[in-house]
Amino acid sequence: MIAPSKPSQRQWRPNILIFGASGTGKTRTWLDLQRLTGARAICFDTHHGTDAWAHTYPDGWDVVHSSSPEELDEQITHYLANPGDYTMFIVDDISVAYTELQERADDELRPQRRKKDVSVGQFGSVMDPGSWAQVKRMAHVSLNKLTHLDMARVVVARSKPHYTASTVGGKLQLERKGQTWSGDKDMEYSFDLVLQLEKYGDRRVAVVEKARGMSSMPSTIEDVSAEALLALLPCGAKGFTDAATPEPIITDEQAQTLRGLFARCQELPTWVAGRQSRALNYYGAMSIEDVPAARFTALRDALSTVLLTEQPQTQTQN
Repeated sequence: MIAPSKPSQRQWRPNILIFGASGTGKTRTWLDLQRLTGARAICFDTHHGTDAWAHTYPDGWDVVHSSSPEELDEQITHYLANPGDYTMFIVDDISVAYTELQERADDELRPQRRKKDVSVGQFGSVMDPGSWAQVKRMAHVSLNKLTHLDMARVVVARSKPHYTASTVGGKLQLERKGQTWSGDKDMEYSFDLVLQLEKYGDRRVAVVEKARGMSSMPSTIEDVSAEALLALLPCGAKGFTDAATPEPIITDEQAQTLRGLFARCQELPTWVAGRQSRALNYYGAMSIEDVPAARFTALRDALSTVLLTEQPQTQTQN
């Protein structure tokens, strides 16, 4: 049983997902927010989409050019422990990194499909339906780490048609129902504010898909701008400019130690489904890879105690 505790109160940081079609102003929105607030920003640019804006917005932000999912994860991990003077972290756009992850899995599995080979690679066996679940897991590990960053966080995604399935006359039919982001469908759970940008002539409109903890946020922001958006956010510009506090996560070696302890715990007759997730949540993580470094010792000792106290006692017969 997990003991209750007081809810944590920390400086509120903007945690925003922005998606929309090309030309709706996704990059411009976060650049305007950076310039308006004076935030010191680092942008992970997956498709050189910021190059065209360098002359219009020359100051206040730095950029890393890469579409590698591993590089994105390394960047997030680095700035968790070493935020420097950055107060804003942007991924523009995450759809490219997620697509690269999918294509890499497909490239690995395609020759195995032709040979009917069931050998196991990074993404699992060709016959294993969990192969694509591994893609989702790798994406979620990075997003979970991103939520630990003590900075304003803005993630940009491309849009794609959204369809719903229904059965008519015994036949499956797909009906188009607007737009959604191009990426994992569960991505929104990592964000407090999800905005879909649309453009009508010269007007830009933001449809608010989600606004966690922001009761005053309207369902639609007409003529959306950085000024209008900032006025609706809790703490205003403060969440973009306060100095970041290092919040490093555990090392690979520490993660391997926890995996071993959890594996041994799962062999206990008292260990029930969901207990690992509850334990990780209690220590401030959603996966082993994003356990805060400051909580490693406590979690390791707790698992060791479980193994010591819940291990069945064997009796030696004389």
